[in-house]
Amino acid sequence: MKNFGLETNSLVQLKEYFDAFSSKDAEKLKDIYADDVSLRDWLNSVSGKEAVLESNNRFFAAVTDLEINVKRIYYDANSTAACEIDINLNHKDGTRDELLVVDVIEFNEDNKIKSIRAYIGNV
Repeated sequence: MKNFGLETNSLVQLKEYFDAFSSKDAEKLKDIYADDVSLRDWLNSVSGKEAVLESNNRFFAAVTDLEINVKRIYYDANSTAACEIDINLNHKDGTRDELLVVDVIEFNEDNKIKSIRAYIGNV
Protein backbone atom coordinates (compact mmCIF):
# COMPACT_ATOMS: atom_id res chain seq x y z
CA MET A 1 0.00 0.00 0.00
CA LYS A 2 1.56 3.31 -1.09
CA ASN A 3 0.54 6.45 0.76
CA PHE A 4 1.41 10.02 -0.14
CA GLY A 5 1.41 12.48 2.77
CA LEU A 6 -1.03 10.48 4.88
CA GLU A 7 -1.09 11.20 8.60
CA THR A 8 -0.40 8.14 10.74
CA ASN A 9 -3.76 8.14 12.59
CA SER A 10 -5.73 8.36 9.36
CA LEU A 11 -3.61 5.68 7.72
CA VAL A 12 -4.30 3.35 10.65
CA GLN A 13 -8.01 4.18 10.46
CA LEU A 14 -8.06 3.47 6.69
CA LYS A 15 -6.35 0.12 7.21
CA GLU A 16 -8.88 -0.75 9.93
CA TYR A 17 -11.74 0.32 7.63
CA PHE A 18 -10.59 -1.80 4.68
CA ASP A 19 -9.81 -4.77 6.97
CA ALA A 20 -13.26 -4.53 8.61
CA PHE A 21 -15.01 -4.18 5.25
CA SER A 22 -13.09 -7.14 3.78
CA SER A 23 -14.04 -9.30 6.75
CA LYS A 24 -17.65 -8.04 6.67
CA ASP A 25 -17.29 -6.85 10.29
CA ALA A 26 -20.22 -4.46 10.81
CA GLU A 27 -19.44 -4.04 14.52
CA LYS A 28 -15.94 -2.75 13.75
CA LEU A 29 -17.32 -0.49 11.00
CA LYS A 30 -19.76 0.95 13.55
CA ASP A 31 -16.75 2.10 15.63
CA ILE A 32 -15.00 3.60 12.60
CA TYR A 33 -17.95 5.60 11.22
CA ALA A 34 -19.02 9.01 12.50
CA ASP A 35 -22.67 9.26 13.56
CA ASP A 36 -23.41 11.47 10.53
CA VAL A 37 -21.45 9.37 8.00
CA SER A 38 -22.65 9.40 4.41
CA LEU A 39 -22.10 6.87 1.64
CA ARG A 40 -22.55 7.43 -2.07
CA ASP A 41 -21.63 4.79 -4.60
CA TRP A 42 -22.82 3.54 -7.99
CA LEU A 43 -25.78 1.75 -6.38
CA ASN A 44 -27.12 4.09 -3.71
CA SER A 45 -26.74 7.15 -1.54
CA VAL A 46 -27.42 7.00 2.21
CA SER A 47 -26.72 9.13 5.27
CA GLY A 48 -26.38 8.33 8.96
CA LYS A 49 -24.47 5.53 10.65
CA GLU A 50 -27.38 3.07 10.81
CA ALA A 51 -28.33 3.62 7.14
CA VAL A 52 -24.72 3.15 5.99
CA LEU A 53 -24.35 0.00 8.10
CA GLU A 54 -27.62 -1.33 6.67
CA SER A 55 -26.31 -0.69 3.14
CA ASN A 56 -23.05 -2.45 4.04
CA ASN A 57 -24.93 -5.43 5.49
CA ARG A 58 -27.06 -5.80 2.34
CA PHE A 59 -23.86 -5.87 0.29
CA PHE A 60 -22.21 -8.36 2.68
CA ALA A 61 -25.25 -10.64 2.49
CA ALA A 62 -24.97 -10.84 -1.30
CA VAL A 63 -21.36 -12.09 -1.33
CA THR A 64 -19.63 -15.14 0.09
CA ASP A 65 -16.06 -13.87 -0.22
CA LEU A 66 -14.75 -10.32 -0.34
CA GLU A 67 -11.16 -9.20 -0.77
CA ILE A 68 -9.95 -5.61 -1.01
CA ASN A 69 -6.48 -4.81 -2.33
CA VAL A 70 -5.45 -1.21 -1.68
CA LYS A 71 -3.19 -0.07 -4.52
CA ARG A 72 -2.55 3.57 -3.60
CA ILE A 73 -3.70 6.19 -1.14
CA TYR A 74 -3.52 9.91 -1.82
CA TYR A 75 -4.17 12.28 1.08
CA ASP A 76 -4.69 16.01 1.27
CA ALA A 77 -4.33 18.46 4.16
CA ASN A 78 -8.11 18.59 4.67
CA SER A 79 -8.38 15.04 6.07
CA THR A 80 -9.49 13.50 2.79
CA ALA A 81 -8.02 10.35 1.22
CA ALA A 82 -8.49 9.01 -2.30
CA CYS A 83 -7.89 5.25 -2.33
CA GLU A 84 -7.37 3.17 -5.46
CA ILE A 85 -8.65 -0.30 -4.67
CA ASP A 86 -9.41 -3.60 -6.36
CA ILE A 87 -12.37 -5.49 -4.93
CA ASN A 88 -12.64 -9.20 -5.66
CA LEU A 89 -15.99 -10.75 -4.82
CA ASN A 90 -17.67 -14.09 -5.04
CA HIS A 91 -21.45 -13.79 -5.15
CA LYS A 92 -23.79 -16.29 -3.53
CA ASP A 93 -25.01 -17.30 -6.99
CA GLY A 94 -21.49 -18.51 -7.85
CA THR A 95 -20.47 -15.59 -10.07
CA ARG A 96 -17.28 -13.62 -9.48
CA ASP A 97 -16.47 -9.95 -10.03
CA GLU A 98 -13.35 -7.83 -9.92
CA LEU A 99 -14.20 -4.18 -9.38
CA LEU A 100 -11.76 -1.33 -9.89
CA VAL A 101 -12.83 1.39 -7.48
CA VAL A 102 -11.70 4.75 -6.14
CA ASP A 103 -12.97 5.55 -2.65
CA VAL A 104 -12.82 9.18 -1.56
CA ILE A 105 -12.95 9.10 2.23
CA GLU A 106 -13.23 12.10 4.54
CA PHE A 107 -12.47 12.11 8.26
CA ASN A 108 -13.92 14.33 10.97
CA GLU A 109 -11.95 15.99 13.78
CA ASP A 110 -12.24 12.78 15.85
CA ASN A 111 -10.66 10.77 13.01
CA LYS A 112 -13.94 8.98 12.32
CA ILE A 113 -15.05 8.44 8.72
CA LYS A 114 -17.66 11.07 7.88
CA SER A 115 -18.00 10.53 4.13
CA ILE A 116 -17.35 7.78 1.59
CA ARG A 117 -17.81 8.41 -2.11
CA ALA A 118 -17.07 5.35 -4.21
CA TYR A 119 -16.51 5.50 -7.96
CA ILE A 120 -16.37 2.35 -10.03
CA GLY A 121 -13.97 2.11 -12.96
CA ASN A 122 -15.54 -0.99 -14.48
CA VAL A 123 -18.77 -2.97 -14.28
